[in-house]
Amino acid sequence: MSAQRDNTLGRLGGYVFSELDRLDAMETSDADALKVEIARAKAVEKLVKAQVEVANTTLETVRLRAEFMASEKVHVPRELLS
Repeated sequence: MSAQRDNTLGRLGGYVFSELDRLDAMETSDADALKVEIARAKAVEKLVKAQVEVANTTLETVRLRAEFMASEKVHVPRELLS
C-alpha cells in the first residue's frame, strides 16, 4: 500500500460499481460464495456511508467558513473535487 493514495469520492464510486459488477456476475447456485459476497457488499456499503458522512461534514465546514470568514481564502479539500 502506497503512502499517498488517490482518495477521492470518484474512486469510492468506482469501488461501489466494482462491487455491483461482482454481485451481478455471481453464480447464484453457489450459496456459500453468494453469502460471502453479500457480506462484502454490506461492508462496502457501511464504508461508503461513513465516507459520505465525512465528505458532507467537510463540505458543510467549507461552506460555513466561506460564509462567515469571507475575507479569508477558503480551502476546499481535494477529495471533494472529484
